[in-house]
Amino acid sequence: MEKTYQISKENILKSLKYLRQHFYFLPAGMLLVIPFAHYIKDKSWEFSYTYGPPIAVAAFIAFEIVPTLIFHLIHWTKSQGLKVFIDTTNRVITFQVSAGNCYKFGFDDLTVIEYLTLYQQNKKRLSTSWSNYSYLQITTTDNKEFQISSLILTKDQFPIEPFETKYSFWPSITTIYKDNQPEIERAQQLQAEQVNILKVKFSNLTMDELKSRLERQKDYDELLIMAMEELLKEKSY
Repeated sequence: MEKTYQISKENILKSLKYLRQHFYFLPAGMLLVIPFAHYIKDKSWEFSYTYGPPIAVAAFIAFEIVPTLIFHLIHWTKSQGLKVFIDTTNRVITFQVSAGNCYKFGFDDLTVIEYLTLYQQNKKRLSTSWSNYSYLQITTTDNKEFQISSLILTKDQFPIEPFETKYSFWPSITTIYKDNQPEIERAQQLQAEQVNILKVKFSNLTMDELKSRLERQKDYDELLIMAMEELLKEKSY
């Protein structure tokens, strides 16, 4: 049976869990700021009653609502076009990143990393209003990468267990889809070119000299070691 996931009201409300909780404490904060302003900041009662509650509301907007709104908009705007189709019977997941642009993979072709807020790592910390936002980074065997926001689905709704969990203060997605293969191929090509340059540079070394240097690998960088190993292999033919 295939199930479809996309941005949903249910997951939006789950992600906003801590903002809603903090909002319930706002009236208490508005009251507590009055004696704080009077006794700690040495303000008059009139000043404390008049300006204390509005200052508490302004602080709540500045430090709770505004950053959460920014965080939410990042997740929401980047995830708008994404749909995830999960077929648990056939163990297949399809990622639709835009209309007509779909990628299908078997469960065994995927590696999952979960990104959570620092609060989820240690709940003795103070929670932020965006503490329930998260995302899954899914990498395929052909080096494609998908980032699935908690506005779409969470780890509990995904059939593959993450092999690693990472924590950060601001776990914001950067893109819903990226093909890393071209970048990997460019890096491999550059590495091969650098190794070939080193092979030419050290081509006059004898087999014994190469073996002697390779016995002291800690004295050389990785590219030079690769070049000498290839030279030794070629000279041994």
